[in-house]
Amino acid sequence: MKQLKYIFTTFVVALFAASCSQDELLDDGGTEEVPVTFTATVDYAIETQGDDAAGNMKQAATRATSTEDDAPTRFYAQALSNGTLSKVVEGTKINDNTYSFTLQVAKDTESDYMFWADNAAPGDEPADLRSVSYTMGVIAFAATAQGTPEAVGKTVELKHVVAKVTLKTTTDVTFEDSRTIRLSASCASTYNVQTSSASSFEDKSISEEMTDASLAADSEVLTTYIILNPDDKAVTFSAHDLAQTIDVVHLVANTNVTLQGDLSEDNPKWGATKEYVEK
Repeated sequence: MKQLKYIFTTFVVALFAASCSQDELLDDGGTEEVPVTFTATVDYAIETQGDDAAGNMKQAATRATSTEDDAPTRFYAQALSNGTLSKVVEGTKINDNTYSFTLQVAKDTESDYMFWADNAAPGDEPADLRSVSYTMGVIAFAATAQGTPEAVGKTVELKHVVAKVTLKTTTDVTFEDSRTIRLSASCASTYNVQTSSASSFEDKSISEEMTDASLAADSEVLTTYIILNPDDKAVTFSAHDLAQTIDVVHLVANTNVTLQGDLSEDNPKWGATKEYVEK
């Protein structure tokens, strides 16, 4: 019996020693996480493209503000550290244009930091900023940073990942039946902040219902935001149940492109739609 008691006591001591050794391994510091706090601001500046008097493309930087341009209402950040993706955190508002984010990352380790802002409706919060859902018409901004938590720059600037499209009539327009102006194009459904790339392209459209029966020449009739499919740059717009397609429109991120032309029903470039034929 004494011998059995001795063996049992020795076994407990051995377990206790092993437990201490495991604790020491956990305290090794290889996977220790530390907080990193960033300050993020939104850059509303956007390049404007259009036709000048000589018919050449012009490009000039303009700075929009949150009162002139749609402002983001949701701010998110996430980190990829040691192959582990952190939870998406929401930004803490400092002022109308500045938010702060605190992320937990591996100490002394190169990490990727991702930042996203948009004005999408609540209820579809992203769980992975490498696969953010996107809907045509939503304004969106993004930024990335890389480095160890000790060395990475703690101030980031979010820029447009969308193109802004403005449709403008060069002539007076009178609506007799349909007052709907519509713009259609192949648009991304998913955006990867880490790689600054879009995917899952689908044909989408956005429309504006005219409240008046007429429009004056040089009126802007529709404005939207889009992440255009680089392999399908066609844009179709319609009015009076008639449609026109521009085969190639250069809609790239952080640009504002104005499409302008005769939107009256008398324009011979219109093509008939099913609705127009039935009418």
